[in-house]
Amino acid sequence: MKWIKAEQTNRTRTRGDPLDAMKKFYLYARSLMDVEVDFVVFYMDDFGGQCREIVDCLQSICQEFSVFVIHGKNQRHQELQYILDNVKFRDNLHIGVKTIEELPLRIPETLDQLSIKHGSWITLDYVMGLKMSILAFNGAYLTNQEINVFYKSWIEMESNQNLKCFEINIRDRQDFIAVALSDIPYSMGPPI
Repeated sequence: MKWIKAEQTNRTRTRGDPLDAMKKFYLYARSLMDVEVDFVVFYMDDFGGQCREIVDCLQSICQEFSVFVIHGKNQRHQELQYILDNVKFRDNLHIGVKTIEELPLRIPETLDQLSIKHGSWITLDYVMGLKMSILAFNGAYLTNQEINVFYKSWIEMESNQNLKCFEINIRDRQDFIAVALSDIPYSMGPPI
């Protein structure tokens, strides 16, 4: 097995079967240091249709990860969902994948933190059904009225009872305070 440091991408690559090399490297490192992999970053674009094989390989060597970060562009929803269904992670999930179909994803409810970068498919019902304590959505376009419904439901403890932090991009900043915060007590801090 020969490891090669790529100059432009700052990533390490190997010649031969990369799955076998990754598995051998992980098992060797684990035997030396007696540690488990806890943080995984997965670039779907780099694997040219081998995502399922890589997920199966990960399953064979690792039980679960604390943090799972996944990136990709123009990926099939089905491939992303396969990864989410078969890679075990427990605390934090960051999805930075732009899917072709833009369909809702099934996310495990046991997570503490969820971040979705390309979330144009995210709806009010989807958000209200999540149980994480930290939610961050970029590219999700809930209306100010929907944000108001969400806030009120959360304040009245009807949904998202574990929620500590909620981030979302705002569609219409002009009437955000008048609409999204309508009938909700708030105070304004100094401008940043």
